[in-house]
Formats: sequence, C-alpha cells, structure tokens
Amino acid sequence: MVKVDAAVFAHSLPGLTQERWAPLAARLQHVGERAACFGHACGWERVARLAGRQPRELAG
Repeated sequence: MVKVDAAVFAHSLPGLTQERWAPLAARLQHVGERAACFGHACGWERVARLAGRQPRELAG
C-alpha cells in the first residue's frame, strides 16, 4: 500500500479553512471500507478493501 502524507488532501474547496478539507488518507480508508461492503457479497471483501484504498491519481 502507498503511504499517504497527512498534508495531502482528497478534497479542498476555495473559501473553506483547511480544517474542513478531506485528508486523502481518511478518504482512502472510507472508500476502502465502502468497497469492502460491495465485495462482501461475492467473497471479494478483502480484495475490494485493498483496491479501494489505493490512490488512483497518484499510482503510476
């Protein structure tokens, strides 16, 4: 898994303070858990969780 710096954000909006932005690490964790829920039905929970936690835009 790729380590993500805490200063990297998944979502940031002009006019909002940095405290309101979504840290990338937290967002990837959330996406991984949501993916695991979908993967559970077909026995791919672990694979879906790992895939959901990968930062697609940063992966080369």
